[in-house]
Amino acid sequence: MDVHSNDKRWLVTLVASNKVVAPVLQDIVKQGMEKLYAALDNCLNGLPTPCGLQTLTHAEVCHLAAIPSLASSFKDLNFGNINNNSGIHGKSKGVYNYNVSSPVDLAKLYLPCYLTVFSAFDKSMDLSAALRLLGYRKYPIQIFASSDPLHDIQSLADDVRVNVRNRGSHFNESDWTQIVFDQCFDKLRALLQCLSLLPDKKKELLDELSAWKTEGFKRVVDNDVKDLLEKFQNVKLASIHDKLDDMPTKDENERVITKLFSFHTSMMDRLDRMESRMESFFRNFGHRLDGSRVSALNQESSRRVHNTESSVLSTDATSTETCNMNEKYKNPESTCKLRAKVAKLSRRTLHKAAIGGRCDVVQLLLEIGEDVDTMDEFKLTPLHLAAWYGQRAVVDLLLKHGANVNAVDRFQKTALQKAERNNHRSIVQLLLRNNASPSYNQPVWSNCMLSSSMICNCSKTSFNAQRKIGLRD
Repeated sequence: MDVHSNDKRWLVTLVASNKVVAPVLQDIVKQGMEKLYAALDNCLNGLPTPCGLQTLTHAEVCHLAAIPSLASSFKDLNFGNINNNSGIHGKSKGVYNYNVSSPVDLAKLYLPCYLTVFSAFDKSMDLSAALRLLGYRKYPIQIFASSDPLHDIQSLADDVRVNVRNRGSHFNESDWTQIVFDQCFDKLRALLQCLSLLPDKKKELLDELSAWKTEGFKRVVDNDVKDLLEKFQNVKLASIHDKLDDMPTKDENERVITKLFSFHTSMMDRLDRMESRMESFFRNFGHRLDGSRVSALNQESSRRVHNTESSVLSTDATSTETCNMNEKYKNPESTCKLRAKVAKLSRRTLHKAAIGGRCDVVQLLLEIGEDVDTMDEFKLTPLHLAAWYGQRAVVDLLLKHGANVNAVDRFQKTALQKAERNNHRSIVQLLLRNNASPSYNQPVWSNCMLSSSMICNCSKTSFNAQRKIGLRD
């Protein structure tokens, strides 16, 4: 990568400012703000009408402005920067929330709004915010003092903010000559020398700053490569750990299978008991129907015997009434509805999973020993139902587990005919590929799916002949 010298100088200056100078300034500002917070809170608690920073109100701020004290300058501070006052109330200062809950909130009162996005005295605080707080000259007490009486720490902080930090943020390649580069590092060095730090700590920071000045660009490249490798390794490790955490253990799998098997067994027992009760009900129901028909026919016969003078027409009328009575007591529509309900109740979990397209449940049930061709009241297998409801994935799964592709229900219908009836073309094609016997009343569109290996020419000829003579629609 070809990088010009001016670009390198600008990059090294910004990185050194944020890696070497910014962390120590954040600590210095934190100590100063905690000192100021304690002093102001003690001042407010000692007033004739005591109050506190955490419970401060607009009325108290206005009242304090007229009383000579450390808190007299509160009226000039930016209370819109805390508690989201500006975002909620705009410039209506009378309804602001004036509670100053921490030294961080107190620091925000002395800054312009665009520098108050930090949440603590850490990396979230911009270097410009720390320098501005360090260079502020109107604190009620002195919280930042220079370790060198010949230099003013506020002036040094302002100089670094304007000529180093701000110049770096508004990049102009032509500005970053070797002279400007040296001047920037001299200003950073001067600021560090005036901070109230332990001698060993100050020496360590100054040596680090000198190292960045001499070999800064190499450090930037090395650190970038190192960071990239670390991020890559962390992402890979995190991905592996996530997969391991999500993967169930053998014991967990066994517990789940045991619970499912227990649930399946209990449901099957309940369905068996229900089926037995329904069969008993239908037997009793059939006996009552038969008894009612016999009784009615006996009454009708008695009437015919006693009514010997009836004509042949009367006899015919009696026969018609008898037939009507039989039809009445048979009630086929009601019986079919009841049998349909019984069929639904008799369906096992495998039938319901096939209807719903739940391949995972079907797979589990087959693995624990469920019969792939189990039938309901109408002798419908799971393959019949999956084909009828268009569940192609379930059809494929059942066929792979050996389902009888040509099984018939009580009406002699196969799964292929069920799929044809509901126009599920892909399922028809799948069944045909798995040796399903083609039906002779299949729709026209399915003819193209039948290869010569599936249907012989004589079958086609017979089918067409039957259509011509009207035996088939």
